[in-house]
Amino acid sequence: QNADLKRGEWVVALGNPFGFGGTATAGIVSANGRELRGGGPYTDFIQIDASINRGNSGGPTFDLQGRVVGVNTAIVSPTGGSVGIGFAIPAELASQITNQLIQNGRVSRGWLGVSIQDFDEDMAAAIGQDGLAGAIVSEVVKDSPAEKGGFETGDIIIGINGDDVGGSRDVTRKVGNLIAGSTNQFEILRNNRRTVLSITIDERPDDLDSLPVATGPGDGDEGLDPDAGGDEVLGLNLSSLQPEDRDRLGLSSRETGVVVRGVDRGSELGRMGIERGHAILEVNSNSVATPSDVRRELQEARDAGREQVLLAVRIGQRTSFITVDLPEGD
Repeated sequence: QNADLKRGEWVVALGNPFGFGGTATAGIVSANGRELRGGGPYTDFIQIDASINRGNSGGPTFDLQGRVVGVNTAIVSPTGGSVGIGFAIPAELASQITNQLIQNGRVSRGWLGVSIQDFDEDMAAAIGQDGLAGAIVSEVVKDSPAEKGGFETGDIIIGINGDDVGGSRDVTRKVGNLIAGSTNQFEILRNNRRTVLSITIDERPDDLDSLPVATGPGDGDEGLDPDAGGDEVLGLNLSSLQPEDRDRLGLSSRETGVVVRGVDRGSELGRMGIERGHAILEVNSNSVATPSDVRRELQEARDAGREQVLLAVRIGQRTSFITVDLPEGD
């Protein structure tokens, strides 16, 4: 059953440790929403301190009302024996998987078709959205539900079907539990404005790595002119994107940005690994096409009293979002 377990609640784990069938151990819920290495992105494990030993896995975890709230799964231990750090799959998730296996013979996961990363506190502060949590879209897969439904790079997912999201892993888990073919409401922040996109979810493909993003071909740093003129901003020598830059970076003709022609290795961005050939596509969620655009966005951030700015950086054919301290003047 779906029990809203809280830290400190008592639970009982049953199992068959070392062949001793029907063994019960008691403990409390130590935490909810734990992630285990190798456990996959779709499971938020319940951490319990009831002893789980070899043979307990697969046994039920009960609360004191006799409801099955989890399935004993794993332990973390330096010795191989229980040291009070055990994990159980939530019962509602186990029930969903069981029903899918009974009905279809396999587990189906919902698929949106985006690459995302955590939208953290620094990012939120950089665009004047302190306290906002979510996941920022770094790529949109070509012909995916996300592209068909209107998602764009830089959109910040803050809610799904009326429920707030806590980060990229939470979004992945929630989307994975959606039914293929169902239409769902995604609340997003775009250009600091909230809007809702209605997206019809597909079934997760088997080979996600082979799917193209919604941009053109190209990679590497061929075609760069190291002697091309540019303007110094944030410790970078920047100039507008040329057609060959777009092709190399896999950007469409409608996408704008500034390409990095040189880097001051002592600058913050230089220390963060920004290199010649990378490009800045957005500053604080606003597109930039010239070094002057970058300077304008930096000044607007200063005028708003902000200490950091959010940059969309194109590296090869992938976009990542980073924050950088705002200098006093540039």
